[in-house]
Amino acid sequence: MIAVIAYLTGAVTIFAYVNRNRYLDLLMASVGLIAYGTSSALIALRILPFWSYSLARIAAAFIAISVALLAIRISRAFYVFFKKYLGLK
Repeated sequence: MIAVIAYLTGAVTIFAYVNRNRYLDLLMASVGLIAYGTSSALIALRILPFWSYSLARIAAAFIAISVALLAIRISRAFYVFFKKYLGLK
């Protein structure tokens, strides 16, 4: 689970950095990654278990939103590419 989250947020971060106007994606991925890392550390140390699990759920929501935004942007790029490739207006 941690590896999947790290790869997906890393992909969103790289995509947002390469496409300079994707600051919302970069912000969502960064917040999700930092929150998930913090919640994982708190869960491992058994500090404030209720708040740790709540923070993990919030982080998962941020990560899911950032990955959904990445999927939308990639599908839009494929759509535009194939539209130009097929010569459609």
